[in-house]
Amino acid sequence: TSSLITAGGIGLVLVNGNAGTATGAGANGVKILSNSQITSAGGNITVNGVGGSSGSSDLCAVYLNGGSIAGINSANVTVTGTGGTVSGINNYGIYLDGVSSSIYATNGTVTLTGTGGGAGASSSNHGVVLKGVVTTLGTGKINVVATGGTGTGGNNLGLNFATNVAQIISGGGDIDITAIEGAGATSRGLNMTGNSIIRTDLINGNINVKTNSAIIDGLM
Repeated sequence: TSSLITAGGIGLVLVNGNAGTATGAGANGVKILSNSQITSAGGNITVNGVGGSSGSSDLCAVYLNGGSIAGINSANVTVTGTGGTVSGINNYGIYLDGVSSSIYATNGTVTLTGTGGGAGASSSNHGVVLKGVVTTLGTGKINVVATGGTGTGGNNLGLNFATNVAQIISGGGDIDITAIEGAGATSRGLNMTGNSIIRTDLINGNINVKTNSAIIDGLM
């Protein structure tokens, strides 16, 4: 089965999700699962999520597992997520979990702002985690601001390309990335592994990456 939120014409889409004090793994602000979509035929899409404030781990703010957010006909897509402020791990701001998870726009701008959660000595709370694809077609731009969590346990990455198939690709518009490491040892602003990709497909597209620290390992 699949679910759909969609607006025709220039209708706007606004989705706000706050997990509040929900407990246990999966207390996400916004969760979009397999074959489910948030779409617009021309109006802008805004998705805001806040992860749970109880429990310990896996309290991602905006979580896509096989789902998509899609704007066409110059619709802009804006996604903002703040991971759960708890003591565990993997409390991500925005998480595209799997190759079939995607955020895209046609001739519109995609803007992602993800902030890792965590508290105290927590670790591995990343701002934006990609195992899927963020893309625009035509002249659409991509803006990403990713900030790691504040837990002193470290390994709080800003933008984490977590698999070989993770991609940020524009059809010709600029790509602007600001990746800020979180607190603690081994935290980095940008982490790219294997064949993960940041790319523009036309000659006039610029790529601007701002970060204090990065690991780029095995990029082809």
